[in-house]
Amino acid sequence: MERPENDNNASKVIKKLDEDHGKYRFMGLNLIQKKRRLKRQIPDIKESLNIINLMKIKLVRTDDI
Repeated sequence: MERPENDNNASKVIKKLDEDHGKYRFMGLNLIQKKRRLKRQIPDIKESLNIINLMKIKLVRTDDI
Protein backbone atom coordinates (compact mmCIF):
# COMPACT_ATOMS: atom_id res chain seq x y z
CA MET A 1 0.00 0.00 0.00
CA GLU A 2 2.81 2.40 0.80
CA ARG A 3 4.48 2.12 -2.59
CA PRO A 4 4.21 5.24 -4.72
CA GLU A 5 2.62 3.39 -7.64
CA ASN A 6 -0.29 2.32 -5.40
CA ASP A 7 -1.38 5.87 -4.51
CA ASN A 8 -2.74 4.48 -1.22
CA ASN A 9 -5.57 3.02 -3.29
CA ALA A 10 -6.69 -0.40 -2.02
CA SER A 11 -8.66 -1.24 -5.15
CA LYS A 12 -5.55 -0.62 -7.27
CA VAL A 13 -3.51 -2.95 -5.07
CA ILE A 14 -6.21 -5.65 -5.14
CA LYS A 15 -6.46 -5.38 -8.93
CA LYS A 16 -2.68 -5.78 -9.29
CA LEU A 17 -2.64 -8.76 -6.92
CA ASP A 18 -5.53 -10.33 -8.82
CA GLU A 19 -3.68 -9.89 -12.12
CA ASP A 20 -0.54 -11.44 -10.65
CA HIS A 21 -2.55 -14.34 -9.24
CA GLY A 22 -4.07 -14.97 -12.68
CA LYS A 23 -0.63 -14.94 -14.30
CA TYR A 24 0.77 -17.42 -11.80
CA ARG A 25 -2.25 -19.72 -12.13
CA PHE A 26 -1.81 -19.67 -15.92
CA MET A 27 1.90 -20.46 -15.60
CA GLY A 28 1.13 -23.25 -13.13
CA LEU A 29 -1.43 -24.83 -15.46
CA ASN A 30 1.05 -24.63 -18.34
CA LEU A 31 3.69 -26.39 -16.23
CA ILE A 32 1.22 -29.15 -15.30
CA GLN A 33 0.34 -29.67 -18.97
CA LYS A 34 4.01 -29.75 -19.94
CA LYS A 35 4.76 -32.28 -17.19
CA ARG A 36 1.95 -34.55 -18.42
CA ARG A 37 3.14 -34.27 -22.02
CA LEU A 38 6.72 -35.12 -21.03
CA LYS A 39 5.60 -38.07 -18.89
CA ARG A 40 3.70 -39.47 -21.88
CA GLN A 41 6.93 -39.31 -23.91
CA ILE A 42 8.92 -41.41 -21.43
CA PRO A 43 7.92 -44.83 -22.85
CA ASP A 44 8.86 -43.76 -26.40
CA ILE A 45 12.20 -42.38 -25.21
CA LYS A 46 12.96 -45.58 -23.27
CA GLU A 47 12.11 -47.68 -26.33
CA SER A 48 14.37 -45.52 -28.49
CA LEU A 49 17.21 -45.95 -26.00
CA ASN A 50 16.70 -49.72 -25.99
CA ILE A 51 16.87 -49.79 -29.78
CA ILE A 52 20.04 -47.69 -29.78
CA ASN A 53 21.65 -49.99 -27.22
CA LEU A 54 20.73 -53.06 -29.29
CA MET A 55 22.20 -51.42 -32.37
CA LYS A 56 25.42 -50.67 -30.47
CA ILE A 57 25.66 -54.29 -29.34
CA LYS A 58 25.13 -55.56 -32.89
CA LEU A 59 27.68 -53.07 -34.21
CA VAL A 60 30.29 -54.27 -31.72
CA ARG A 61 29.59 -57.91 -32.65
CA THR A 62 29.96 -57.23 -36.37
CA ASP A 63 33.22 -55.41 -35.73
CA ASP A 64 34.57 -58.55 -34.01
CA ILE A 65 33.91 -60.71 -37.06
